[in-house]
Amino acid sequence: MKKHHQRTLVLNNDYQALAITPWQNAIKLIWKHRGNKNIGLEIIDFYKDDFILGTEGRKYPIPAVGRRPRYVSNKKRRIPFSRPHVFTRDQLTCQYCGFCNGKTNLLTYDHVIPREEWKKNKYMGTPTSWTNIVTCCHRCNHKKANRSLDGSGMKLKKMPIEPGCQQYVLGLGPWDIIPEEWIQYLPPLYKNICEIIKEYDYG
Repeated sequence: MKKHHQRTLVLNNDYQALAITPWQNAIKLIWKHRGNKNIGLEIIDFYKDDFILGTEGRKYPIPAVGRRPRYVSNKKRRIPFSRPHVFTRDQLTCQYCGFCNGKTNLLTYDHVIPREEWKKNKYMGTPTSWTNIVTCCHRCNHKKANRSLDGSGMKLKKMPIEPGCQQYVLGLGPWDIIPEEWIQYLPPLYKNICEIIKEYDYG
């Protein structure tokens, strides 16, 4: 079985992508749905080129996409801060020079307000947060160093913000392989990243 087909995309009742779950868990939820249409997971699509081999050589399709039978409210859900989530928000693009690339080792992240300045001015919270971290290429990271925007003479393409949960799919990173069965259901952030990576790989 192909590694990137070991997961199932879970949709909300309105077909909005919510999260990724292991295919084994998806099958359990599908069986629950067969017993009670108000719970579990409704099958939307199977992988076209993948299956699990059962007893006597019988082939069973693997669920690629499933839908929750009831709407799950996620208005209060917040996206956990992490490096992959920041790269997804910023579309694998340096927020100083606009450099864009699909490779992890060509990107890092930068504190807009340096940690020393943050501590000195006694700002609230942690400096490593959604509103103070941006995707940055290594060249710009070295150029800015431990200086403020004014001190370095650098400018941001856009101010960093905490993204809304509807833009994200929990468990899906910017460099994960995206099966074609998922594409039509993904938020624009991920569709754009797919194009960026494709351009880098084949351009």
